[in-house]
Amino acid sequence: MGFKWHIFLLMVICYCQIAEWGYENNGAYKWPIMYPTCGDNLQSPVNINIFLAPTSPRLGRLRFTGYNTPAWLTVKNDGHTALVEVKSNAYIEGGGLHGRYKLTQFHFHWGSDNTRGSEHTINGVPARMEVHLVHYKESLGSFQSAQNFPGGLTVLGILYSGSMTNNGAYNDLVNKLSLVLPPGSTPVALQPQALLSLFPPLVGNYFRYTGSLTTPPCSQSVIWTVFQKTIPIANRQLQSFRQLFSSEKNVMFPVRLQNNYRPTQPLNRRIVESSSFLVF
Repeated sequence: MGFKWHIFLLMVICYCQIAEWGYENNGAYKWPIMYPTCGDNLQSPVNINIFLAPTSPRLGRLRFTGYNTPAWLTVKNDGHTALVEVKSNAYIEGGGLHGRYKLTQFHFHWGSDNTRGSEHTINGVPARMEVHLVHYKESLGSFQSAQNFPGGLTVLGILYSGSMTNNGAYNDLVNKLSLVLPPGSTPVALQPQALLSLFPPLVGNYFRYTGSLTTPPCSQSVIWTVFQKTIPIANRQLQSFRQLFSSEKNVMFPVRLQNNYRPTQPLNRRIVESSSFLVF
């Protein structure tokens, strides 16, 4: 039995289960049927109108612990995204947060082309990709517990912009994506890497609002921080994300994991605040 046949069988096994939720065929609009919270009034993502975001004096500088030292990282394809699990003592506090929050994972949302992909939009314009760094309140013990409490989670969102050259900080991650093409394939260890080398905009200006997880069960327990500055990434690197396969199927055939972003949700009287005067 040849190598290609083994790959085909592996993909058949990985796709044997149909995803409970997904993005294909306007799938995100159907989430409230199975997950009622997804239809509530504090949902994410949202559009950020920078001209309407008031500057808040309570939003000072975020304090990062453990972001400058190498972290142990493992990437996997969970059928909905490329998810990187983090094993380190990386925390954030300050910046208007009440308590200390521990980083547990980060993951990505992207489009099938460069005109879309991010979940949050700026003045109605999407970016080509967005990363979410998911933290839970340390005093609540775990992500599973924290998602049931208002303010139990805080997620940092950073958007990506185009670049003519590769972003060297992403070379190892991008190269390892080819090893997790089917959903459910064995997670792959990445080279230990300082998180600030991957996410330098974390020290810049940011926007803040209260919202939810952007995937089911859409728990409304998230303090969102979306950064003003973007991360450059080359199109050839972005293409590696687009080669992953989704846990969804088109009839009996696997589909590429693309356009895994939720449309923006109504603000419903929420106010998006800015940490400082914006620099253009």
